[in-house]
Amino acid sequence: MWWRSVALKAFYDQWRATVGLAAFMAAYAGFILAIFPSISSIVQIKDIFEKLPPAFRALFAPGGIDITTPEGYIATEFFSLVGPLLFFAYTIAIGGSATAGEEERGTIDMLMAMPIPRWRVVFEKFLALIVGTVLLGLALLGGLALGGAVAGLQLRFDGLGAIVVGAVLLALLFGSLALLLGALTGRRTFSIGVAFAAAIASYFLYSFSALVSALEPLRPLSPFTYYIGDNPLVSGILPWNVAVLAGTTVVFFILALVAFQRRDLRV
Repeated sequence: MWWRSVALKAFYDQWRATVGLAAFMAAYAGFILAIFPSISSIVQIKDIFEKLPPAFRALFAPGGIDITTPEGYIATEFFSLVGPLLFFAYTIAIGGSATAGEEERGTIDMLMAMPIPRWRVVFEKFLALIVGTVLLGLALLGGLALGGAVAGLQLRFDGLGAIVVGAVLLALLFGSLALLLGALTGRRTFSIGVAFAAAIASYFLYSFSALVSALEPLRPLSPFTYYIGDNPLVSGILPWNVAVLAGTTVVFFILALVAFQRRDLRV
């Protein structure tokens, strides 16, 4: 019974945010996809895009994405930046608040009074975050399917599924970083801010490394490289990219377990 309580309580605390964000992401992405035929029939998307500065193209169409296809269009308009930001807003906020939020609210003593070890508190809270993030990904796929059906598009769901999986893994990576920072410091705002800054820095490093030769050797350091760098719309799910994103998440999670176990908590 006790093993269920922390996870269920954590998911209960975040279910409104999960449902609200899932509905917004599904509706927003589905709408973008649904209007693609109208836009593509009015303007020559590729011609306009190729006239833009290289820096702009690198920011919004990374990885050689073909924006003339429905999948490439939604990848450019949603998955290049907007989608990851929405995922980050969820995972980083919840990860940074998992333990640090309990400390700041003064409820950590009640949590520690439960007859369960500290590591299980971290584990179950992160488990609730994983479940919520996966639900966001499923809702997003549902919204894309609905938008494609409304527009009468024949979509490649293998590629769309691959990029959604990558977005979920990328979001969990930075969510686990926020979890680690919260476990180390007990400061919720600091943990969320640093993790979000790291996510944005990672995005710009990946994007501008295609333009600035001095940054190119640093490209593998950006998690965005393993999210969208190999164009998952075409290549699908690549085991190496999944291993890097998931492996980094596991490392951050294990460090968070150790940090929370060893910290002198403010009770």
